[in-house]
Amino acid sequence: MSQLSYILSRIRKMDTAKMRKTAHELSGKAHKPAAYLFADMVLCGFRYGAGYLDYRLFEFYDRTAAQRASYLTRGKSNAMIAKYNNAERATLVENKRAFCDLFGDYLGRDWLDISTAGEAAVAVFRAKHPVFFAKTPEGMCGSGVRRINSADFSPATLQQQLAAEGFTLWEEAIRQHAEMAALCPKAVNTLRMVTLALEDGVHLLAVFLRMGNGKDVDNLNAGGFAAPVEIETGVVAHPATDKNGVLYEMHPFSGKAILGFQVPFWPECLALVQRAARVEPTVRYIGWDVALTPAGPVLVEANTFPGHDITQMPAHTPGKTGMLPLIQQVEAAAAAKKQEGGAAQ
Repeated sequence: MSQLSYILSRIRKMDTAKMRKTAHELSGKAHKPAAYLFADMVLCGFRYGAGYLDYRLFEFYDRTAAQRASYLTRGKSNAMIAKYNNAERATLVENKRAFCDLFGDYLGRDWLDISTAGEAAVAVFRAKHPVFFAKTPEGMCGSGVRRINSADFSPATLQQQLAAEGFTLWEEAIRQHAEMAALCPKAVNTLRMVTLALEDGVHLLAVFLRMGNGKDVDNLNAGGFAAPVEIETGVVAHPATDKNGVLYEMHPFSGKAILGFQVPFWPECLALVQRAARVEPTVRYIGWDVALTPAGPVLVEANTFPGHDITQMPAHTPGKTGMLPLIQQVEAAAAAKKQEGGAAQ
């Protein structure tokens, strides 16, 4: 594709109406004219692969060129995913039904695909798990998940109704570790653990504690909160934030302290994602959702689009530096080690 064709293609894909709306909304906060911010968004789209959502979330209006270049924007994230994740195999990892087959050893719970299970299997599952979670295999960002109480349905209609709505994957409800449940008992509060598997091993790039805000899910895009976890200790060393930038040192619903929270079974969490990251060698960049049970950590799901937003929220980047330098450092070290190994042969 020629440079002109590329530029025209990018222009066609821009949602100029939302860009202008965002520019007007940010004008007062940025103390800059909306027209200037709109033009700056266009520039950031071409130069850094940042869309208007990145521009707003990462506060690019208050970043230098060098700081902007350090962020893993949507465009750069997509390029990294294409580089490390085989598209066909990534579909299997992302699909919740296929995920259960691939990572069954790390789930720690019963599950059932009602699209293929017989009536007897469904009856056994319901009897054993009167309250469970029903999922659509393709759901993302906290969508396609429902908490089901069998008592609310007649035996004759439950399977039929959920199947008709696409909720064909049923999973045993995860019983949380008491410390995790204390944060927000309504949701399963999880860790988002981002790994990159390279020639020299599995690298843990970031860990975030995700908490619900009263809904059944803890997803940031569903109104939840997230706080960075220190990889060395498993301790939350910064307040949580939501997508609006509101900070929380204590959970507003439970009153439980977030700042200073110690993740239970931390060494086991690290070992779990190290093992899981080696299951599918052609999908190397993954955001794992890990739940903590009284018996230890279990996998909830895997995300082959790990989420470039949760790891770079302004409240957690006081130096106004994004994730890209860390990723480049990890890649460079792996490449150097590979070169050393080749030279030694």
